[in-house]
Amino acid sequence: MKTIAKLANRRDDHGVHEGYLLLADISGYTAFLTGTELEHAHEIIHELTTLIRERLAPPMRFVKLEGDAVFCYADTETFREGERLVELIEACYFEFSNRLLDMTRATTCRCVACAAIGSLGLKFVSHYGSYVVERDDRREDLAGPDVILAHRLLKNTISNDDGPQAYAFFTERCQQHLPPSFDLPSHIEMYESFGETKGGVHNLDPVLSTMRGERRSYVSAADADFETTIDVPVPSAVAWQYAAAKTRARSRRPWKMTVRASLSDSPPTFRATAAESSASRRARARSSSERPSSWFI
Repeated sequence: MKTIAKLANRRDDHGVHEGYLLLADISGYTAFLTGTELEHAHEIIHELTTLIRERLAPPMRFVKLEGDAVFCYADTETFREGERLVELIEACYFEFSNRLLDMTRATTCRCVACAAIGSLGLKFVSHYGSYVVERDDRREDLAGPDVILAHRLLKNTISNDDGPQAYAFFTERCQQHLPPSFDLPSHIEMYESFGETKGGVHNLDPVLSTMRGERRSYVSAADADFETTIDVPVPSAVAWQYAAAKTRARSRRPWKMTVRASLSDSPPTFRATAAESSASRRARARSSSERPSSWFI
């Protein structure tokens, strides 16, 4: 009876669909997990994979978490303009990199896992092809040769010989749905049963630098309507790290932050000054999508 009930709840959509297959894979995962404390390592990976999933789906549909990789897909109608797919990947990498930075700055834990957060990275593989949707209760999975190929592409040689560590690889079939002006360096991989697979490599590090530069803002003392100063008897590097962790990871407020040394004090005293503009506070109040990490505070 249990077998019959299970079969009744399973419905395979045997119709063949076409669309985008996307895998976001955390690089450095194996070395990170096997060489660090499991408890903190698991919490770190869980937070990062959750972030990736939330940034990609929607508009994509989440299929499953495969250890260190998030598997999503979208039909052709979801990205009528392929540029939206590129923008989605770039935004996801931007959020991922910022979360890594926040974790690194905010943690006070001295364990190996927390110290190795910065060794993690992110890469994407995007393929356009055919697939069949299999549904079991509320879960769904994809099947088909193109699904297998997309997963095979995670094991590639793109980063060899000083290649980019953070990248999005778009297969040739996927590139056909991207804007013609989106020209990428070509790359070829060979896989058994699939032969030669061509595509283009989108280096994400320059994108990250550009996006961070565009979003950087400076609040001068004259523009600030709130300013506070405290004196702490610690080295300037420690004062900066503590102040940055408090303002970035917990409140995520766009503060002006300066650290000054007073050489006349004995022992030396370092002064940290923080200021926030009213415009920044209004913008922060309107945005509640970013949640501070809490496990490492």
